[in-house]
Amino acid sequence: MDQLSDRQLGIAYWWLTHQEQLRRVVVGVLIALNVGMWGATLFFGVRILLKESATQTAVETLSQSLVDVPGYIARHPIFPLTVGPVLAIPSFGGNREDLVVEITNQNTDAVAVVRYRFHVGGLEGSAVILPQETKLITEFQSSVQETIAFTVFHTAWRRLPNYQMLREDRWGFSDQIDATYTPAGTNGSLVSRVHFVVHNSSAYTYAHPSFVVSLWQGATLVAVNRQTIDALASGEARGVDVSWPGSLPQPTSVRVDPDVDITDPVHSCKEST
Repeated sequence: MDQLSDRQLGIAYWWLTHQEQLRRVVVGVLIALNVGMWGATLFFGVRILLKESATQTAVETLSQSLVDVPGYIARHPIFPLTVGPVLAIPSFGGNREDLVVEITNQNTDAVAVVRYRFHVGGLEGSAVILPQETKLITEFQSSVQETIAFTVFHTAWRRLPNYQMLREDRWGFSDQIDATYTPAGTNGSLVSRVHFVVHNSSAYTYAHPSFVVSLWQGATLVAVNRQTIDALASGEARGVDVSWPGSLPQPTSVRVDPDVDITDPVHSCKEST
């Protein structure tokens, strides 16, 4: 049997005399590690909860400050439409008249969708009146009546707080469209004609846009017509002719009003691809 050296005997003796102390040290270290881990978990858990609570509070505060719907409505009331009188213009072809009513929407951020009725045979129609738009509502070739009335019997309003930005993006017509009037008899023609060029400078295509053409002698309306054309693509310019059979009173001015619902990206105003 090999004899143990003094060094080995010393190590064995130290182990026997300090074994209990070493166990206590190991247990203490394990307890400390466990407490530290649980403490760290608790600390970070509380911190996350406090951060989420602060974030939620900030979001609620931000939402309340940015979307104050009652306050916005109170500061921006909707003004009613201004409806003018019914104008009856003699129409070519017998005992007929063209009926015209001017409707103005003075609001800056509200679109009016109206249903109206000419009290001539119960004729009804609908129209979209954009913010700050004046629109001529027409009914052509109506039977002559002694009394003609017009009623807007339903108006639905749509708020568009960003309408001015939307208009800048989607409205591609100039504020005033130049037009040329040629009376009947010119070069032997039997019709009176208005010619104008429309240019779509927006990034959108207009599906079947309409144009209401009205002839004026000073402030008096002497003739009106409407022309609908095929889709007008982004960047496209196109000449349009509108005619009336026979002679008309000589106008002093010609007005061309585009009729396009730029708030309808599905049916009227589609972004070009």
